[in-house]
Amino acid sequence: NPHLPRACLRKAWALKEMGRFDQAYTALTKGLVDNPGVKELEEEIVYTQKLVQEFETFEGWLARREYGKVKSALSSMKLTIIRAVIMEGQSDLGLGNADDAIVALNTKVLSIDITNAAALELLAQAHFQNGDLNETIQAAKKARRYQGKSSNLETYEGVQMAILDGRSGVYQKNFEKAIQAYTSAIDRTAQLPPKAGLRLVLFTERAHAYLCYNKLEESLKDSKEVVTWDKGSVAAWTSRVKAFQALRDYSSIARELGPVVGKLGNTFLQDAYQESFDPPNHVDLYKLFGVARNASVQEIKQQYKVKARESHPDRFMGHTEYERKEAEEKFKLLGEAVELLSDSFQRDLYDAGHDVGAIRVQAS
Repeated sequence: NPHLPRACLRKAWALKEMGRFDQAYTALTKGLVDNPGVKELEEEIVYTQKLVQEFETFEGWLARREYGKVKSALSSMKLTIIRAVIMEGQSDLGLGNADDAIVALNTKVLSIDITNAAALELLAQAHFQNGDLNETIQAAKKARRYQGKSSNLETYEGVQMAILDGRSGVYQKNFEKAIQAYTSAIDRTAQLPPKAGLRLVLFTERAHAYLCYNKLEESLKDSKEVVTWDKGSVAAWTSRVKAFQALRDYSSIARELGPVVGKLGNTFLQDAYQESFDPPNHVDLYKLFGVARNASVQEIKQQYKVKARESHPDRFMGHTEYERKEAEEKFKLLGEAVELLSDSFQRDLYDAGHDVGAIRVQAS
């Protein structure tokens, strides 16, 4: 007997579990017609009407990207129905919490129904946000298998190829090619939250490519995008500090690294932070040549020849633009230092603690 109240209730529960609230409501009202006055059916109709209204509200919030409202409401309701899990996953992605979406989709939907294409599509989006492109493409292909299409599979494969091209460009020292590839990938991921793992990886790698291409301001802009959201990114901080060093902006290194350098645990960054308080215009020129403060001019000039050979720009042909620039700067500094220490007047001022820049002004 399909009109039994209990059968109507169970059918409605199953339909709601699948997210088909309208069909559940229809089954319940039909059951109430056949079984007038049954309190359980009346109560379930009221509850289903409420669900329909609430989920219409949630859909509106999602359309307006009010993800926090959706997440808060669904979390408080503690619903296990698939439609609620998927909708909460959408809000997690909007908030940049891809890991939460991945766990919920795997444990609450796909562990029960591995063929749920909507969950697979959302799982692909979550892995994409995290930057796990192999997992992304695998999930998207499953979604295509079960529903005949996957709206984003080509985008995922295109981003993966762009990243491979970018890394290949850096390896081959074709930095212009690398920058173009990373820019293409960044443009394709513009819809992701700013703190999405994939976005941070792309900006980190493009910052490095810009640095090697001697586009220092562009490198600083990209690394800033990363450390704003992930203050523990050693790779982004390394590119950022090297760009500041090339620009001789040591005050920025001291200011920005100060609050985080202890947590990063990286020797290069720790050394750069310490050196930022003793930048090149205050450098220990005797230490630069590896001689004592009472070394003779002859000893200093001998050490100059050794150090100048080590950092001569001609030795860095074939290296990155940044490395060549760094060698040029050091070579220039050595020349200025040997000139200063070979002049008794300038050396006396330096030994008395005067600033190198001020000494040059006086000497001129």
